[in-house]
Amino acid sequence: MDTSAKRKIVSTITFFRMSLLLLLPAMLLFTTSESETLCVPFWTLYFLGGISDVADGFLARRWQVQSERGAKLDSRADLLFILGTIIYLLLATEKENFSAASSLTFILWVGIGIAVIAIIRFISMAVCEERFGQFTGIHTIANKVAGVMLFLTVPIGMTAYMGRLGYFILTIWTVIVWVICGYASVEEMILVFKMKTLDVNRKSIFCKNGSGE
Repeated sequence: MDTSAKRKIVSTITFFRMSLLLLLPAMLLFTTSESETLCVPFWTLYFLGGISDVADGFLARRWQVQSERGAKLDSRADLLFILGTIIYLLLATEKENFSAASSLTFILWVGIGIAVIAIIRFISMAVCEERFGQFTGIHTIANKVAGVMLFLTVPIGMTAYMGRLGYFILTIWTVIVWVICGYASVEEMILVFKMKTLDVNRKSIFCKNGSGE
């Protein structure tokens, strides 16, 4: 397979994730159960979106077709995927008649944490742009773990339907996510300031280079 074909495959996977901005909310139209938590079409697309996030990056590295344009598209695809998920959840929450207080509490708990972490990461990427000429993040182990936990937050968030026990579980999970994501963001900022040359594959502040040595 030639390089052009490989790039098209990777781009197609990325564009699929971008399309989820519209496709995920549209899944409410195809729900057959009374509870939106059991919306099979939504969960199918959601997990396919998660798989695509891993697949396009993996294939790009394996086929050696990484590019700055591809990295920017990947970041935009992640953002659109998140927006599509949020829109779906807001619509589903309204349809399920959650109390306004419960919905507001959930949004504040999750939203404030995500906002703080997003600001820290944005500053890190801006500093990276200033120092190395690339608006990008570092693929640390902590960042990868944080990404997985944020992805799992949506299905775990459905425990809110269980009442008080569900909110207790969700609260504990949210705190854990905040701690791990917060550490990952601060670690990335430290690396960006400390590195003399950009190494996007640096595993952690305890490793000297991307190979983990």
